[in-house]
Parts: sequence; C-alpha cells; structure tokens
Amino acid sequence: MDLVLEGFQTRVTEAMNEDLTQKITEQEIYNAVFSINAESAPGPDGFTAAFFQTHWNLVKNQIMADIMDFFDTGILPEEWNHTHLCLIPKIPNPERMSDIRPISLCSVLYKIVSKILSARLKKHLPAIVSPTQSAFVAERLASDNILLAHEIIHNLRTNDKISREFMMFKTDMSKAYDRVEWPFLQGILKALGFSSQWIGWLMAVSLLFLIQYWLMVNLMVISYHKEVSDREIRYHRFCLSSVLKHLLIS
Repeated sequence: MDLVLEGFQTRVTEAMNEDLTQKITEQEIYNAVFSINAESAPGPDGFTAAFFQTHWNLVKNQIMADIMDFFDTGILPEEWNHTHLCLIPKIPNPERMSDIRPISLCSVLYKIVSKILSARLKKHLPAIVSPTQSAFVAERLASDNILLAHEIIHNLRTNDKISREFMMFKTDMSKAYDRVEWPFLQGILKALGFSSQWIGWLMAVSLLFLIQYWLMVNLMVISYHKEVSDREIRYHRFCLSSVLKHLLIS
C-alpha cells in the first residue's frame, strides 16, 4: 500500500485539520438535528427525527452530552450502529435482487454524528476534490463528462495534429465494486493529509463490520445479521477516482 500511495499529493492543510477537529458546538448539534427529514423512517429504536425536533427542550441536554462524548472519546456506542435494512420492491412481484431497492434505516443519533462530520467537511471539499471530478460535488454534474468526452472524440477524429499527439482510452468501470481493505481507506485519508483524530471519527462511524443489521421485508423484521468482515468493503467507483488518477500520472 505504501508503494501505491507514494508521491500522493497532500491536499489537507493544517488550518483545515484544525477547523475539522475543533470542539463540537451546541449550534452544530442543533443544526444537525433539525436538518434531518422529520418524516424519515425510524431505525431499530423506533424514534424518528420528528420526536427529537418536537421534544427538543426535553431531550436536548442528553443528546448534547452523548454527541459531545463521542467526539471527545471517538467511541461510537454500539446501539447507534444498529440498522434496519429495508427491501423495497420495484415491481409488484419481485423475484430477483435487482427487483428490490434496499435502503438503510439508521438511528437518529447516528445521523446527527454523520451530519456534523459532513457539514464540516463540505466547506473544504473544493480544495480537496480534484476539479476534474464532476460527480458528488455541489454545482457539478456527471453529465458534463458526456459532453467533454464527445468533444475529445470529435477532435481526435477531425484534427490531424491532435490525433497524432494525443490518445484516449476508456477504462471499464462495470466492475467498480471491487473490494478495498479498511487499511487502504485509512491510508488514502492519511495520504491526503487528514489528521489522525478526524480519521478516527470517520472510521468510527463507517466501519462496516461493527454495524448490526436487521433485514426488513414488507415492514416486518425477519432476520438479524452482524457483519463479520475481513476488513473489506465494496467501494463506489467514484471513491477511487483520485487514486486511479494518481496511479496513471505516476
């Protein structure tokens, strides 16, 4: 892994890390709680965001203490990671997994932590994410790549000078969900320059093998599963884009 990440460009500055890891404020927790859709389906504990928002004066002190305790210790309570995996049919009589859309129903406390982390990271993304990545970044569209590819191919076909000096190749992303080990993910975050405290927070809320699932079909819980992982996860294709660019440039 060290060889793969050798020469990886650091993009997170010390000032960014200080901002990302500064003490959590009550206002951040409040904003996170009230940014959650009140009508979202509840997790295994049965509580929706509407409950916390409606009875905020009653639960405020306990929620504040619990959330701040996580950011102080970096330890996520096990019950916060309990998740209902709900299978929603796309057609009246589904027969294959492709006929079903799975969604994860997480606890509100887990969502609050995730909201805080994402809100802090969001303002630094323009300086971290490559300007050539057009997906999963605000005010950028993946469809822009289609127009760009069309123009490149057109110039390669019609301009003799460009066709002699440049080339274009297409990578097959159909097998994009290859397995990536957790140490590799940690290595990428470290190579980008994120502090160990920030990486610890992210890994605490992201470690798949700590999540406990209850499978739901037709709104009924039918099975329980605790992920016992070999430290491998399935990655979305765009998560590896910066690594692929680094390897190609190297």
